[in-house]
Amino acid sequence: MTPPSGELNYLRNASSNTWKALKSADPEAIWVFQAWLFAQNTTFWTNDRIEVYPGGITIDSDMLILDIWLESMSQWQCAQSYYSKPWIWCELQNYGATINMYGQIQNLTKSPILALQESQSLVGLGLSMEAQQSNEIVFDLLLSQAWNCTPIDTNIYFKSWAAARYLSSKRPASIYTAWEAVRATVYDNTNLNMMSSVPKSRSSEIKVAVVGDQCNC
Repeated sequence: MTPPSGELNYLRNASSNTWKALKSADPEAIWVFQAWLFAQNTTFWTNDRIEVYPGGITIDSDMLILDIWLESMSQWQCAQSYYSKPWIWCELQNYGATINMYGQIQNLTKSPILALQESQSLVGLGLSMEAQQSNEIVFDLLLSQAWNCTPIDTNIYFKSWAAARYLSSKRPASIYTAWEAVRATVYDNTNLNMMSSVPKSRSSEIKVAVVGDQCNC
């Protein structure tokens, strides 16, 4: 969505009035806001506009911003950590309940640590996935990373995860070999400008979508 006007006072008043309406209905209301709005149109959402829109909420704790696709597209750095508004580092990963073997495990373990070190307003890590029961390991990895101050060793993590998944004293060594193979390949995509998707109508067809400009720094 692109607002009908980019004038700074208009944007500030629009968010301020929305906030006031929420508070009038519930004095304890917190506006949970997706930062995807800023990433969707980087030409319109320049830094000064990003600053004034959340700035219409004069009590920082009354807004919580979800940066929803950070395993692929970093927005918080360009947006100056949302100018002191509390925000959450979120993993999206499976658009529209797509089912595939795909992940960016290096970014999942390193980027949240960087954000914790550099952003004073980051308040947590979260999942913003559009479905469950697909690619469990990449979601488990982020939630495990939330309890660690340094990037998780994915080699050790994948072995432990496989052992927990196949609870049997007779599990073959080939299980670990298989999980190491996918860890080092399909789950270790380092091109953050690309993601794979599986169309609903033809599950055997795999397409790659190229993401545009990540942010307007």
